[in-house]
Amino acid sequence: MLILAILAFVPILGWLTPLIAMLIECYYFGFSMMDYSFERRRWSMRQSIAYIRQHKGMAMGNGVVFYLFLFIPVLGWLLAPCYAVIAATIHLQQQRLPMGTEP
Repeated sequence: MLILAILAFVPILGWLTPLIAMLIECYYFGFSMMDYSFERRRWSMRQSIAYIRQHKGMAMGNGVVFYLFLFIPVLGWLLAPCYAVIAATIHLQQQRLPMGTEP
C-alpha cells in the first residue's frame, strides 16, 4: 500500500491508484469471506492461501459484490456480510473440498 501512496503523487498514475486500491480491497474482502468456510474445514493457512491463489476470480467476484453492497445505505451494510459469506460457502460446498487435518 505504500507503493500506491507514492504512485498517487505521480500525475497520470495518480488517477489509477484509487482503482488499484479498490481491486486490492475487493480481493481481500473476498478472501476473508471465503476464510470462514476454510476454518470450518480446519484448513491450515497455507492450504487456504494456495486455494485462493488458484481461484482468484471467485475471491475478486465475491469481494466486488460485497463492496458494491456497501454503497446501499443501512440495508447494504446489513446484507453485504451475509450475502458474501453465504455465496462463498455455497461455492465452496459445490467444490466438495476435503476436510483439513488438525495440527
